[in-house]
Amino acid sequence: MIWKPSIFQLSENVHQINLGGTSVVLIENAEGPILVDAGFKWSAKALNTSLNLLDYELADISSLLMTHFHPDHTGAASVLVENGVKETAIHRLDAPIVSGKQNMPGLMVTPVLKWLTNPVTKYLVGNPVEPTTLLQGGETLKFPIPINVIHTPGHTLGSVCYHLPTEGVLIAGDALSKRFNRLSGPSKVWSQDWAQGIDSLSQLTAFDYDVISLSHFNPIMESGNKKVKDFIDGLR
Repeated sequence: MIWKPSIFQLSENVHQINLGGTSVVLIENAEGPILVDAGFKWSAKALNTSLNLLDYELADISSLLMTHFHPDHTGAASVLVENGVKETAIHRLDAPIVSGKQNMPGLMVTPVLKWLTNPVTKYLVGNPVEPTTLLQGGETLKFPIPINVIHTPGHTLGSVCYHLPTEGVLIAGDALSKRFNRLSGPSKVWSQDWAQGIDSLSQLTAFDYDVISLSHFNPIMESGNKKVKDFIDGLR
């Protein structure tokens, strides 16, 4: 399949960039653009091509915020650091994996798929990066565009979502997905603790947003908070 640039404008200052199989989010910011997630370890070229369409390049990125340790979200982090990104942030529970202090655990939990796919995990992992900021969840990152950090464990122990109150945007990473073209929870196949991931979603209802960025799906552009509440209510 041939990759072609695809960029969704989520708000005045926020863009979801499709890198082929995964997405990242660019937040235009007075102190330099912020990137949420880094894509696969081979995604840097596609990312730079997309950034050029927004009049940026890799070297312009000031900060990298990661939603969780999976290699489709952190693989190219080292390339960004090599290109000058000085701040890298991830939740403290996922940080040891990104830094290489712990081996990346198997990504799939279904027994047969685990046996078939987990041995190849090591080939997906990017070079280690030592995060400069360890997130706890509950804090607000003091950029010119403020960013609320929401700890939503389940997909991984350190999964987080980022809420941009002034933009009305929730960057959900893999804490949310789509099923039959409707909003759904994290993937059962790829989550460390799916039930915990479902329980974590109730935190998202406390924030105000219309737009939801989903890493592996087109974004939700309206009534995002209501759709999260409707999904949770449907489970009950």
